[in-house]
Amino acid sequence: MNLKNVMQKMIVLPMTACVLFLGMQFTEASRLNPFSNVQTLDISGEAKATYIDEKTTNFFNSPAPTAEEYIVPDGWKQEKLSFDGVPVEKYTSTTTKTDRIVFFLHGGGYVGGLNNLYRDWGLHKAEVAGNATVFMLDYRLAPQNVYPAALEDAVKAYKGLLQMGYKPDNIILMGDSAGGNLSLALAVYLRDNKIPQPKAIVLLSPWTYLGTNLPAHTNNLEKDKMLGSKNKFMLTEVSNPSYTKDIDITNPYVSPAYADLTGISPMLIIAGGDELLLDDTALVSAHAKAAGVEITEKIYPGMSHDWDILLPELPESKAMNEQIAQFINQKFK
Repeated sequence: MNLKNVMQKMIVLPMTACVLFLGMQFTEASRLNPFSNVQTLDISGEAKATYIDEKTTNFFNSPAPTAEEYIVPDGWKQEKLSFDGVPVEKYTSTTTKTDRIVFFLHGGGYVGGLNNLYRDWGLHKAEVAGNATVFMLDYRLAPQNVYPAALEDAVKAYKGLLQMGYKPDNIILMGDSAGGNLSLALAVYLRDNKIPQPKAIVLLSPWTYLGTNLPAHTNNLEKDKMLGSKNKFMLTEVSNPSYTKDIDITNPYVSPAYADLTGISPMLIIAGGDELLLDDTALVSAHAKAAGVEITEKIYPGMSHDWDILLPELPESKAMNEQIAQFINQKFK
């Protein structure tokens, strides 16, 4: 796949954002975030491969959990906001004062919503970022809402943050998988429309090319324990994305691997060596370097797509979070 200068018509959005306060939740019941203070598992070699295979197999063969009301973990308070009708959840540390902001865009193939697992995981990433205040976007989903719905929501929410007085130099844009796609597409849109860039961007296993003809899509089909052949629902979605119905996948807001990345914020991009989307990371990294963007890339051998969500006890998960913290701390020196 080559970088093409294909630019679609710009999304027209209002320059003003209405921010509504919808409620606040203080949690009296004690609940620890399951991603916080995880004991790292000392395992390697064949035993490690067996452990990963068994845990992922059990996960994808277990009944889906029932949706329950979210209980905010200890050390955080929740506020529900609306930016021009776009729902956003704000979480603020009750123990730390900081100017750092994480704008968190969850994954899920553009068909999976902001769920409790992602809330816990996103809060842990905010802890990694120095107990930063985190805004989680609950963007519209396909197939009911196709491109550009999610991007429109992300733009409105980002503008809402700026209107609330948050400085771009304090914002870390962070997303995984489809959220990584949306994060990079948002950064390109901001650049194209002369809206200030965030301080930095963190992309975790990003889905940046919505086609299927990259080598890793075939070579890592069985290796990827999270997005490969075990995860039949999401694999089907990645192979034929609902979000891009009747849209040219070379549109850089759909497949930001095609975008000219000149002027984009410094990026940290992390992926697993066995993941289906490994080539997506390679393309973005190469194009970012060609555009003069400051980029830090790290590939963790033997790891699958978004492995940290299901396997936070692995040494690679600990190393990944340490790298995220180091990257963010360097940007906020």
